[in-house]
This record gives sequence, structure tokens and C-alpha cells, in this order.
Amino acid sequence: MKVLGLANNDNSYNLGRSGNLLYQVLNNTNYFDNNQNSIYLVNGFDFMALSNLNNAQINQFQNYRPDIVLVQYNFTANADQQDFLAQYVANGGVLIYCTDGDGQTAARNTAARNLSRKILNDDAMEVTGSYSNNLMTIQNTDNLISNGPFLNLVGKSMGRDAGNNFRFEIVNFPFDKANIIAYGDDNNNTIRAFVAKNTGYAFFGDGAPFAANQGTQAYNWPAKFNTLNGITVAIPNTYGAVTNYNSHLFLNLMAWAVDYAQKNNP
Repeated sequence: MKVLGLANNDNSYNLGRSGNLLYQVLNNTNYFDNNQNSIYLVNGFDFMALSNLNNAQINQFQNYRPDIVLVQYNFTANADQQDFLAQYVANGGVLIYCTDGDGQTAARNTAARNLSRKILNDDAMEVTGSYSNNLMTIQNTDNLISNGPFLNLVGKSMGRDAGNNFRFEIVNFPFDKANIIAYGDDNNNTIRAFVAKNTGYAFFGDGAPFAANQGTQAYNWPAKFNTLNGITVAIPNTYGAVTNYNSHLFLNLMAWAVDYAQKNNP
């Protein structure tokens, strides 16, 4: 299974780099492998790291033919890159697009809106400005993301990184085409994360919801893991008043991505 990390070319965010903790987690054969002790069966992973999608890197992307693409901090797709990624999803690829936001009409916000419009074929969906909220309850997505092999997350909290998070508006959101992963607040007035029903597209209004670290460091490392006897396992993030489960969410998300890619990516 080929996985491409599209993010800053460093170990903090780019899944494709061997120094990234998520890279190491996916190579945990107790989690993902084809042996009898593995929680989710897959014949291993291969990785590539890109920091942008200029012409040369698009050629690398096409030659690599990834099954799964994880975008984290800090990549903002321009119009041509949006078209390229939308076509990748239309061809059966899995795209997990995580991005921070600024003002409602700022580049990162409009890029996320326009890309989502193209993938979901919906011209009415709209984004808000930047907004940060620590407590976001994970909804029933009707797939492995919320209730997967690594934990039933329905009703548990999704955390965030340091800030500049943003949301999609409820008004004109295409609920017939996407399921909510988490709303933006307790009142369910906005949408922080969603997954398409019929394509391999998941969106998170956060630049690094899966920035990973060991232990219980501050909220800007929301996905927590612990290594014992050489095995790295997911643990809840107990920083602050709210326990969140971004590490388990990442694992369920990858199980969903693998399942989708196996069925749809030629």
C-alpha cells in the first residue's frame, strides 16, 4: 500500500519521512501487517514524502501512484493543484486533506472550500474564518473512521493542534454526499471534519490533527503514542481538561483508507 505524505519536509508533519512517528506507527506489525497478530491486515506500506506539488513533484506523484495521500501542515493547493487532487480522488485514490484556516476568504480557507467543492461536485458549500475549540465530539461516520478496528470513537473527543483551525458552514453543506466526523462546537453549528460517502476524501479543518509525539505533551501534539519494548502504541491525550483520541482516530482513518484503496484504486 503506497502512502504519500504531503506536508512541510520535516519529521513533525510529513508522514512520508522515516523520522515521523506516524511512519513508525504504520510499521508496527501488531497494528498493520499480514500476520495473525495484526489488528488490520495489509501487506505493509511503502512511503514517499513531498513538500509541494510543483511540476516536478507532480511527475513524482504520478510515477509513484500513491494509494493514500495525507496532507498536513503546511500545504495550500492552488487551482491547478486542486484539479489534480480532485482527479486523483475521482480515479479512486484516497485523499486526507488537513489544513489550517485564516480569514473566511483567505487562501487556505478558499483552497479547502474549492477543492471540496470539486471533489463533492457541490458549488454551494462554504467555509468560515479561523476558529479554535478544544472539544469536538466524534460522530458516527457509518464507516471505520468512527467505529473501527482500533477503537469505537463515537462520542469521544477529537483534539486539535495549536490554532488557526476552521470550519465549514452548516448552511448548504451537502449532507447527502458526506458524513460528519466532528462538528466545530457543542452546538453543531459548524463542521470541523467530514468524510465523503462515495469517494476516498476526508477533510479536517486543522493543519495537523495527527501531529504525533510520545507521552502527554501539550495540545499542539494531539496524536499521542507510547513506545514500550520497541512497540509504539496509541494512547489517549490527557493534556488539559478534555481527553482526546486523535491517535486512535488516525489508526481508524488509515484502516478506512486502506479498505477504500483496496476496493477502488486500480
